[in-house]
Order: sequence, then C-alpha cells, then structure tokens
Amino acid sequence: MTPRGALLWLLLGGSLAMHTGCLFPKKKPTPAPAPLPPPKPTRAPKPEPLPPPPKVEAQAPPLSTVPAPPEGIDTPEPPPQHPRRPRRPTATPSAQTAPEPPPQQPAPEPPKLVQLLTPDEQRRYQGELDAYLRSADAILASAAMRSLDTQQADLVVRIRAFAQQARDARDTDLMTARNLAQRADILARDLQRTLR
Repeated sequence: MTPRGALLWLLLGGSLAMHTGCLFPKKKPTPAPAPLPPPKPTRAPKPEPLPPPPKVEAQAPPLSTVPAPPEGIDTPEPPPQHPRRPRRPTATPSAQTAPEPPPQQPAPEPPKLVQLLTPDEQRRYQGELDAYLRSADAILASAAMRSLDTQQADLVVRIRAFAQQARDARDTDLMTARNLAQRADILARDLQRTLR
C-alpha cells in the first residue's frame, strides 16, 4: 500500500469514527428532576370548647375587722369640730372689672431691601413699566366690548389686579412694579389670543 492510500484510509476511518461518535462520545444530558407535588393543605383541628367557669360565691367580710382596744388603755377623743364658715363667693371676672390690657404698639415693619438703580436703569424701567401698562389697558378696553366666558372674565380680574399692584409699587419699588406690569401684559396677550 502506498503512503498516499494509507493516508486516505486513515482520513476516511477518522471521519467515520468522528461521525459515529466513537472517538469523542457526546455527553448525555442529565434528566431534570421531577417537580415535587405541592403539599396537601391540612386543616387545623377545631379547638375544643372550654369548660364553663366554676361558680364562686362571694363571702362578705366580717363587719368588725379591727379589734377593739384593750380595756386598760385610754383612747384619745377626737378634737371637737367647729362648724365651718361658709366661703365667700369669689367674684367672677367681668368685663367691667377686668383690667384693660395696655395698648399694643404696632410692630415695626422690617426694612425692605430695595435695589439701587442707576438713573439710566430707572428711565429704562419706567419706560418698560409704562409700555406694559398701556398694552394691558388697551387689551382690557377691547375685551370690555365683547361678551366673555368665565375663564376670560377671571383673566380680566387677574390682569387688573397685577396692573393696580404695579401702579401702587411704582414709587417704592420700581423693579417690582415693572415685573408686575409685565405679568399683566403677558396675561393680557393670552386674553387677546382667546378673543380672536
């Protein structure tokens, strides 16, 4: 036999052996354990009824449990009791006899922090404040010509409140007044969109 034939036989035998599983046997899978059946519910035994309570008769203690003093001992007599004087009725406080509380002084207001503005900032905020209020007032005037539903009427009330607060705060806090006027203007623009 030639070496080439021997090699051929060797390859053929090896491939056959591998196909049949002779050289490398496959592991057989282990079967999964069978699940245990669930335990059967057991009923708790019924409690036995309790025997009735025994009847107990109450015995009255003897009337004299304190022994009498021996005859040779003098017992002191209790001190004589004087009749009590009736107590004077205490006067109930009335509105007439109650002392008036001292007048309370109003608590001092805490100091307000106000941002210092330059003259240019003051002019700018004054101009923005006036512009916001003019815009809100113009939209409120156009809304007054129409019939409004409840949401629109509520919005009108809120716009007027913000505009009034802005006018009130103009002299004391310009920045807060400008912000309030801006809120009034924003709400007024929302109202204007619903009117179309």
